[in-house]
Amino acid sequence: MSSVQLPTTPPSVPVLAAEALYRQLFEKNRAVQLLIDPTSGRILDANPAACTFYGYKHEELTRMRITEINTLSEEEVIQEMQRAVQKKRLFFCFRHRLASGAERDAEIYTSPIQTQDGVVLHSIIHDVTSRVEAEQQPWRGKPNGSRSGQGFTAPFSASARSRRWTRRTPRPCSAFSRSHSPM
Repeated sequence: MSSVQLPTTPPSVPVLAAEALYRQLFEKNRAVQLLIDPTSGRILDANPAACTFYGYKHEELTRMRITEINTLSEEEVIQEMQRAVQKKRLFFCFRHRLASGAERDAEIYTSPIQTQDGVVLHSIIHDVTSRVEAEQQPWRGKPNGSRSGQGFTAPFSASARSRRWTRRTPRPCSAFSRSHSPM
């Protein structure tokens, strides 16, 4: 006879409703999301958007560790996960490797989530490769009034009063490391 105690009553309606809500928030969301075990780095779950983005089937992705995707060294990834668990850092800029071998610049918002089995990291990943590449190109804007520059939105604006240029958009991840060679 087994020593495992089976529940005598089915899960309550609120528990089932919470589970259904989680599934909708996670599985039907178009944002790339991963659930990661911060001790082992194992990817516990990945939503369909993550599978599409990374180019892996769900079964493949959930057999992987985040160190197989992140281009940092294993030690660096472990340190960053610990910062996230301790809530010392919840926003990251990393390069991630896809199944194709291509690398993408990513902004990652991570939150430690307490579960029955311990802490899990919930990460939402935004692909910002196009923006990073555009920021690294020399600005090729035309002087004001130039017809060929119509429709171009400059990342800077000038204040008529101060005559100083100011950045209109934040650049939290503009300095991605390009030292990692593509595979």
